[in-house]
Amino acid sequence: MALTLTLLDALVNNCGKIFHVHVANEEFLKVLKSVIAPKNNPPMPIEEQILGMIQHWALVFRHDSDLQIIQELYEECKRQGYTFPPVDKNLSVKTMLPSKVESTRPISALPIAVR
Repeated sequence: MALTLTLLDALVNNCGKIFHVHVANEEFLKVLKSVIAPKNNPPMPIEEQILGMIQHWALVFRHDSDLQIIQELYEECKRQGYTFPPVDKNLSVKTMLPSKVESTRPISALPIAVR
């Protein structure tokens, strides 16, 4: 489960808006939240990882109206008493977002295996 969550977080951090919209799906987020439900007695590392991801996504995407459901899930979890990891106040949202790398070289200049 931990590797699956790590992969999910890596995809959210490195993919674009289309993937983010798929993650910000009510059904998907409901399943994600059900994993940490007290009745399921999740292992502490899994619960912490999911809560950290929800918090991170909520902070990063808080100004994106298409992803508002993530912010709503974060607020709902806080109201229900879930404990989130402390947020480093020195980090800005820009430092939490992946940097977009744009090549200035034409595609023809890239190695054949990359094209």
